[in-house]
Amino acid sequence: MLFPEYAENKVSLPFFIEWEKSDEERYSDLEEQRLIGSQILGQPKLESVGFVVNNLDKTLEIWSKLFNPKLGEEYIDTEINARCRILELNRTNLLFCTPTGDGPAAKVLKEKGETPFLVNLTDTNQSHFFEMLDGYWRFQ
Repeated sequence: MLFPEYAENKVSLPFFIEWEKSDEERYSDLEEQRLIGSQILGQPKLESVGFVVNNLDKTLEIWSKLFNPKLGEEYIDTEINARCRILELNRTNLLFCTPTGDGPAAKVLKEKGETPFLVNLTDTNQSHFFEMLDGYWRFQ
């Protein structure tokens, strides 16, 4: 595992794991263990993981210096009442959100601080937003 350090860091950075197998080999192993396969929901895909942060602009500035990602357009997510922007990292979308008022994002930031709080899944054959397992889930 690798834990990056950043002198100006006020944002928790991820740690990295180097797997001994390729993504294809790990995926095949998960299929054999029946951890991946057909679901009632269709073939859900992880669209993004959402992080609630105090300052969207400063957080994206730090992450951009460290990872040189592709940034999506900023938008207002009315369901969580936050200003958000996607950061794309090699087939992974990280969604950073700053609350604009009361709602799920503000609740998490107040209770837990800056942290992952939302999982967005696509191709679920439904549209549903709910709280479960100490976080929020959005099926699209």
